[in-house]
Amino acid sequence: MPTRFKRFCSTGDISLESISKKMSTSNSTIVLNISVAPTSQTRILFDTLNWSMSSAGWVLELIREKDRTYGTLELQNSRGSIFRSQIDIWADTIPSHLFALDLNAIESHSLRERIENLSGGNAVISCVVIQVDFMELMHVDAYGRRDLTLRFVANPAVRETWIDVLTDSSNLSVDSEIVEKINQAMRNIWLANPSLDYFDTPLRQLRRHRGDFDVKTAINPKPNEK
Repeated sequence: MPTRFKRFCSTGDISLESISKKMSTSNSTIVLNISVAPTSQTRILFDTLNWSMSSAGWVLELIREKDRTYGTLELQNSRGSIFRSQIDIWADTIPSHLFALDLNAIESHSLRERIENLSGGNAVISCVVIQVDFMELMHVDAYGRRDLTLRFVANPAVRETWIDVLTDSSNLSVDSEIVEKINQAMRNIWLANPSLDYFDTPLRQLRRHRGDFDVKTAINPKPNEK
């Protein structure tokens, strides 16, 4: 679990490649390295019909990169704690209809138990599917240890970019310099409540929200896609 966790959101059209370039050339004593280059992903939000995971402060999502036969299942809370496990993908394409997550396909026994406890034995089903671009930057201290991670998730369909800042350093100046770097690289950025994320706007477009009881699911296309 990170020492500190902050979440930011920015609206507008800006590529992750452009953000990375601006942050690497900004005037700062902090040098950031690319740990995950910009890549396209499919992300699927899962929960139970009664939103038991969301109610408990957790977000369960399946992340799949193009042309991979497996995905990564992530369970995260609003404090930045993340539990991950690889999971086999059941098909080449993501269904546009409601479907249940096969918990037996989760490789991590501990993650499977966490999900079973949070779901209360209820089926874990897809809620919304989105297409995003992802990038991760990191900073290492003088001893070569990673002490800061920046995760960017951009959804062009709704013109939003979400940034998670996870800090393991006790040096508070690192936080302020990173925030300044983000402000220089991006416009229309604000500090967001950690309980909000990149699934909220796509859910609203479907006239849904966390806590409702509508079982419909849909794929939100990228711009210019039908």
